[in-house]
Amino acid sequence: MTQNTKDRVAKENNYRQHIIDQLSIESGQVENCRPEQGQQMYADKLEARIESLKSMMDDMTEKSRHMEGELREKFDRDRKELDSRIQRLKESLSDIRGAGEAAWKQMSSGTSKAMKELIDGIKTAATRF
Repeated sequence: MTQNTKDRVAKENNYRQHIIDQLSIESGQVENCRPEQGQQMYADKLEARIESLKSMMDDMTEKSRHMEGELREKFDRDRKELDSRIQRLKESLSDIRGAGEAAWKQMSSGTSKAMKELIDGIKTAATRF
C-alpha cells in the first residue's frame, strides 16, 4: 500500500467518524424536540434538525463524487431513500404546523420516530466512505 493510499484511507476513516460524531449530536438534539415545549417550539426545533441533516447529506454527496462502481451505486440508492424520508418529514412538519392542539401532539411521536430512522439511514450511508 502506497503512502498516498494510506493517507486517502485515513482521511476517509476520519471523515466517516466525523459524520458519525455529528449524527450522535443530532440524535441528542432530536431528543430535545419535545412536544411539551409547545407546538411552535417543537416545529422550529424539528425544522432545524431536518435542515442540519439535509446539509450533512449534501456534504456527503459532494464527498462521494470520488466513489466508483458498486459503492457509488449503493450510496446513490441510499441518498434517494434519504431524500424521500426528508421530504416526508417536511410534509409532517407542515402538517404539525397546521394541526390543532390535540392532533399535533399525536403526530409528534411518529415524526420523532421518523427523524430517528433518518439519522440511522444517514449512518448507514456514511459507512460507504
